[in-house]
Amino acid sequence: MEARVCPNLTRLWQIKEIFEELDALIGIPNVKKSMYAVYDTMLANWELENNAKPASDIFLNHVFVGNSGTGKTTLAKLYARLLCATGMISKEEFIAKSATDFISSAVGASSEKTKSILKLAEGKVLFIDEAYVLFDNTSASTGNKSHGEQVCPCAALHACMRDC
Repeated sequence: MEARVCPNLTRLWQIKEIFEELDALIGIPNVKKSMYAVYDTMLANWELENNAKPASDIFLNHVFVGNSGTGKTTLAKLYARLLCATGMISKEEFIAKSATDFISSAVGASSEKTKSILKLAEGKVLFIDEAYVLFDNTSASTGNKSHGEQVCPCAALHACMRDC
């Protein structure tokens, strides 16, 4: 099913409330700008679709990086609410997991644990706390893939986690 953004009038107050909460957060200007840009792209796509024109691609995955207590979880919850209010995800559910939830000591079991978590998170926002743990470099020295490479083959995420 294709996700479409529809500025449903009954949801506009929710979107306004989400951005008021976002604006009230101290600092994080780049994160705020990014969330506004995603929303602006959603609205532009809605207009394009209504005029039978192809919509722009939107990359909905975000990585919130920062020290403990900097509001990463709060931001992810706001983002989940925004995606639901705009119709981009079907459920306003926020699934929080830690990196260790993806890791198993048995060969191949990390992949199965990951598949199970991803299935649980379909149509929702998945927040992986301390995701950097998945991308440690200890296994790289032995020639093995890191846990992150085993559970998530997304090269963009690997690069982001390496550079953070």
